[in-house]
Amino acid sequence: MAQYTGLSMPEAYSLPCDMFLLCYKNWTVDRLMRTEEGRKYLSDIERYKQTKMDKAGLKQLKGQLT
Repeated sequence: MAQYTGLSMPEAYSLPCDMFLLCYKNWTVDRLMRTEEGRKYLSDIERYKQTKMDKAGLKQLKGQLT
């Protein structure tokens, strides 16, 4: 993470907790976006976060089954 932010590790550790965690999250996402497997993982995570039903997708699936 130090390379991502340009800070030394002691400087990174001295950041406020929320800022440190934001930098860590951004570094992790950036690292995952570099590979196809990482991009698929992020896509899956985004899909799993959905809480509303996809009515159009359900209708399409029902149409394929009949």
